Amino acid sequence: LAAYADPWSGPLAVWRRLDDTSYTQIATLDAPATLGTTATAFALGPTAVWDRAATLDVVLDGGTLSAPGEARTLDGGGRAAVETLSGRWEVFQFAEAELVATATWRLSDLLRAQAGSEDAWEGVSEIPAGRPFVLVDDRLRTLPIDRDDLGRDLVLRVGPAADPYTAASFVEVATTPTGRGLLPWSPVHLRGRLDPVSGDLAVTWVRRSRAPGADTWAAVEVPLAETSEAYRLTVSRGGAVVLTVDTAAPAWTWAHADRLAALGTTPVDLTITVAELSAELGPGVARSLALRI
Repeated sequence: LAAYADPWSGPLAVWRRLDDTSYTQIATLDAPATLGTTATAFALGPTAVWDRAATLDVVLDGGTLSAPGEARTLDGGGRAAVETLSGRWEVFQFAEAELVATATWRLSDLLRAQAGSEDAWEGVSEIPAGRPFVLVDDRLRTLPIDRDDLGRDLVLRVGPAADPYTAASFVEVATTPTGRGLLPWSPVHLRGRLDPVSGDLAVTWVRRSRAPGADTWAAVEVPLAETSEAYRLTVSRGGAVVLTVDTAAPAWTWAHADRLAALGTTPVDLTITVAELSAELGPGVARSLALRI
């Protein structure tokens, strides 16, 4: 939860409605978050490398931004989020921030689709001006949401801690937790190779992890964030699913004979999609590969 008030007269209390007449306080916000709106359009950019071409102008409701520089950005600084038209949020980082007009900042030298947020762009080609922006720092508060709350409508009231939650100074908001932050991140380096001798199609990928310590360069492999390693692979042709396979390893081979039985001998265009599986929530964020075989 991120909140801002003008003037900021002290901490804000967060109350959760249990029923029509009962609320319980679940959090306190000690400082205003840095919130605003986009002032320019924002297009999808490259991932896993610096985006030197794109810039984003944002108009802040209050507060300022600072340029962390490349070294601190690579260490986690300059983290922000912007809401796409799908309602999902792209988390990105900026190394440079320049004040270009009153309360308007231009962000550049970007790292895109951070924290596993590349699925925010599914079905979206551009984020227009006027979309919500938030600086992701320690002024945000993670709310105490239980597994039982997933899929349930929650009603919160947020206002000055010195006032009762029934006061007119409180704002009421509703939300439905989906568990998005618990889903496995998409795999990377998805590749397909047709064996010229056997005709078998070998598909490989590399697992990512949102587990603590996954960013270290010292580990041979990132730690597993799930109870066991499992993936779901889907083969589609013309939008229709041809085959779905679950596997316990980051690799799968489609034998030549099985492939011919499913597709015939004519060269075809396929889409292969892979998602890591969560034992609790099912498939995570997927990554796709287009192939002609």
